[in-house]
Amino acid sequence: MDRGHKARVIVPAVLTLAACGGQPRTAPPAASPAATAAPAPAASIDACSLLTRQEVEAALGKAVGEGTPETTPPVFGCRWAVPASFDGASITVVIYDSPAQALAAFETALKINNYDQVAGVGDRAYTGLIFDITVLKGRHELAVDVTVSAGDEKAAARRLAEQAVARLPG
Repeated sequence: MDRGHKARVIVPAVLTLAACGGQPRTAPPAASPAATAAPAPAASIDACSLLTRQEVEAALGKAVGEGTPETTPPVFGCRWAVPASFDGASITVVIYDSPAQALAAFETALKINNYDQVAGVGDRAYTGLIFDITVLKGRHELAVDVTVSAGDEKAAARRLAEQAVARLPG
């Protein structure tokens, strides 16, 4: 766990924290047989390439170091830290086999946790407890979290999410 005031956990939406007890729940598999019958080939992404260091610094209002990749397929992440501080930003991308599977996981997270949806970012988006914003785009689920001692974390996270989602592969 990060030393910041928020938990930094890389968790796909299919493993979300339940409202009571903090126990993970596994989402049911996607209902559509077509979504699981022919999975797409294994994919990967360089999460650090979805944002520039300058974009992260502009969103945080502070200088950050180079992005540090965190890769555990199908989860790909990157973390930028403000030196000698708990402040920073992280991005996490989960690549699902299909858009239908990604949508099912996204909707399960919404249903289980009653998250607030956000309009105008990706295909769909919500704000949650672990990440400031989680965005669905095709078969990708992208989450951004920002920790900044002074400033609007949610606005900074949205700005970074908008920039990163625009760079996701089609």
